[in-house]
Amino acid sequence: MDKELFRLILLVCGVALVAIVYYWDRLRGLFSRRSASPVQQPMPARPQSDPVVVPAAVETSPAAEVEEFDTELGELEALIRADEPIDVLLQDPPQVPRETEPAADDGTEGAQSEQVVPTPPQILAVTLVATSGNIGGIRLRRVLTDHGLGLGSSGMFERIGEEGRPLYSAANLVEPGTFDPLTLDGLSTPGLVLFQVLEGSGDHAEIFDAMLETATRLADRLDCTLCDTRRERLVSNGIAALRAKAEQAGDQAAP
Repeated sequence: MDKELFRLILLVCGVALVAIVYYWDRLRGLFSRRSASPVQQPMPARPQSDPVVVPAAVETSPAAEVEEFDTELGELEALIRADEPIDVLLQDPPQVPRETEPAADDGTEGAQSEQVVPTPPQILAVTLVATSGNIGGIRLRRVLTDHGLGLGSSGMFERIGEEGRPLYSAANLVEPGTFDPLTLDGLSTPGLVLFQVLEGSGDHAEIFDAMLETATRLADRLDCTLCDTRRERLVSNGIAALRAKAEQAGDQAAP
């Protein structure tokens, strides 16, 4: 069907519908006035302290009704003549999801057992920042391998202990911190992060001492500065604070 013809049909139907509603309201008002009783029953007397406020009746003049009819007709014509595809005009308006209020706390969940959220383990970390330029991937792989760290499945170099788990690891200073074995030889990085996870049993202080010794040797061979996680030079006070955390974690893990 032609688009203009379809719009004309919608316009004629809209005009007819508005006209029917208009004349129906006029006839209904006429019949209601004729059927009303001319004798009004007196209202019962009420106490002086409880007055009754009767709102004034609002009468609509014929001119106002004609003006309202013209306004509705103009809105209908604007909708039909809008520069929108027909399928858009016939679509239902999108439904806005209603916001649900949070369920009231009636105390029924108090009888259920509380779930214990495990505390994440602490991590001790030191940073190696290159002092002159970046570190090449070939040189990085060779130096880390000489100090007993191998590239693991996690994408980081790891020092594996006797139990088969990493004692400490070396990550890339550039996010996301991992190394791709396929592109490692062409890598250029500004430094490394050596970290130890204080989890499980074991002598965490001894492992920290081994990690710190390895970090010191790596810094010497890779021409780096040994820093903390804020990339500020690591001094004796910072080292003592990290070792104290390692000792505390070891005491807590001991039976």
